[in-house]
Amino acid sequence: MSEVKRKCKYKSSITGWECPYEALEDSKEGFCVFHERRKDKDIKKFNEGIEKILQDKDSDAYHFEGFFFPDSVSFRKFKFKKTVYFCDAQFMGKQTDFSLTEFAEIKSFFTGAEFSGEHTTFYGAKFLGPKTYTDFEWAEFSSKKTDFAESKFSGVTTNFSQARFTGEKTEFIRCKFSARNTYFFDTRFSSENIYFFGAEFSGQNTVFNKAKFSGGNNSFSLAEFLGEEVNFYFSEFLKKIRFDRTIFKAKANFTGVDLRKCIFTEVDLKNVDFSLVEWDWSYKLKNEMELPFGITLEESKEIKQEQKHQFYFKTSEIYGQLKVQFHNKRDFAKAGMFHFREQECKRMACKLPKDFFKWIFLWILKLSCGYGEKLRNVGLSSVALILIFGIIYMFIGLHAADQNETLIFKYKIAFKNTAPIWTIIKDYLTSVSFSLKGFFPLWRFQQYKLVGDFANLVAGIEFLLGAFFIGLFIYVFRRRMEK
Repeated sequence: MSEVKRKCKYKSSITGWECPYEALEDSKEGFCVFHERRKDKDIKKFNEGIEKILQDKDSDAYHFEGFFFPDSVSFRKFKFKKTVYFCDAQFMGKQTDFSLTEFAEIKSFFTGAEFSGEHTTFYGAKFLGPKTYTDFEWAEFSSKKTDFAESKFSGVTTNFSQARFTGEKTEFIRCKFSARNTYFFDTRFSSENIYFFGAEFSGQNTVFNKAKFSGGNNSFSLAEFLGEEVNFYFSEFLKKIRFDRTIFKAKANFTGVDLRKCIFTEVDLKNVDFSLVEWDWSYKLKNEMELPFGITLEESKEIKQEQKHQFYFKTSEIYGQLKVQFHNKRDFAKAGMFHFREQECKRMACKLPKDFFKWIFLWILKLSCGYGEKLRNVGLSSVALILIFGIIYMFIGLHAADQNETLIFKYKIAFKNTAPIWTIIKDYLTSVSFSLKGFFPLWRFQQYKLVGDFANLVAGIEFLLGAFFIGLFIYVFRRRMEK
């Protein structure tokens, strides 16, 4: 009587597939050679079994659910012509190679798969066809390097939702995502380096909602979003992430995102929505600005001055776009903040000594009125001028406003004066009162007058400055009221 062979006890919790293979005699869990989670299992038998599955033309799908790959494995250039399931599979070898593999007109499920070891590569892999469905949901990539560079995803859906990318480097460089829907919903990018450099998203919808970028270097530089809509709703950027020269032809939403770690350089933002985002208004512009390749201005002593000017000029264009965008949304507070930064970048972009007059003009505008945004600056500047001219009038001398023009007081520049301190204070307050009435001007209320051409020239200068600041106050006040 023949002995009844034990059947593997594995059953997929995702697909419901039950393993049909024979269980190993020494398996404590009752698993077959494919599902036994031991690195010392019979590798030769395991590999032979994999080859038979790949060559089987009678089955309707490739079933690798829950397979435990203890050693390096390669599917390089293999063409999967029917649905393939790698759900909950574990790739524990040094290298897992799916480079240049083709998944044609099929559904590919890597749901919950785990990739560890030194290197996991899908370089140049093709998930092609109008009905293709690709699923990496809940997959975990903990290899030192995970490489999807130059892969192509088309069809109905490409899904990386809730996947986890750890390790040292994850690359989606020059990937093409043309599936109707591309999902990175709630995906965790915690690799030290995350690169979507030059990636192209041309599908109808691209979703990065609630994705979390916590790695050291994150980049969407030169990426292109060409579909109808791309969403980063409530995504988290915990470390710096670059969108240098990124193209947003699709409607892009960054609603609810903390953008204090984001860098947008040479980007057209007319299709980008920044509703309910968090900006960093606290840092000093000069010290925190960055040049391309992550070099801060403080660290870039060897960088040519021309590069700095170009950078500030391009950054001013970015702030100008944001100013217009928020102004059109009638969010005038943020529009004003971006206007201030736009003008500040224009000032920083000035080339000295060539643009000295432009620089000094912008500097005066910044101090006097905050580029038309700070009413407080107008008031403080006016007060400062009145006090300064009060000091000047003490040394020019004030005369009584009568026919005799009696000299009331006049201090010498040497200031070797024996007058009591209270007398000096009283005279200074008198000069400030005279300066105040000349600043606004209120000449008819003056009890004192100036004598001499130079003294009248100084008074004329104060009068002109007073008229300028009164006009400036009205202009800034009107801007504030319109907002």
